[in-house]
Amino acid sequence: MKASFAVLIFLLMTALSAIASAEEKQKLALGVDKDPCRTRDNMRLQIEASSLNLKNLNTTRTANGGSYLRKEMICKAQYCVVVSRADFVWKHAPEHPDADQEGNLRLPKINPDKESALLKDAQKHFEMATRACNRLRALKQQSESLLQ
Repeated sequence: MKASFAVLIFLLMTALSAIASAEEKQKLALGVDKDPCRTRDNMRLQIEASSLNLKNLNTTRTANGGSYLRKEMICKAQYCVVVSRADFVWKHAPEHPDADQEGNLRLPKINPDKESALLKDAQKHFEMATRACNRLRALKQQSESLLQ
């Protein structure tokens, strides 16, 4: 049993070396979790949150009423969740139908440059983690067939 475990570890390390450059390995190691499949899932959350933020940059009226609430990914230990943040900026726009009595409009506080950078980085990490996850699955199947 110890020998088969050692073979599995060797195969996993070989897989990581085969799919990632030194820079990619470092970024993957610095990820939320060393499990590439979980890292991939967390990056998917960041992609969804950043995409929604960019889409709703100027949304002042939602189905729930009020301005759009900025989405942010929060990670604790190995798990990440997306939460809504009630951060707003005020803009004087008396002609806008959603402006208050003083002519001020409440907009979500979203920095489009920051969100675009987060989105691009998450997409890159998502692709890298997907390759690692797929290779890891293939190696697990290979090692299970060797052990049988």
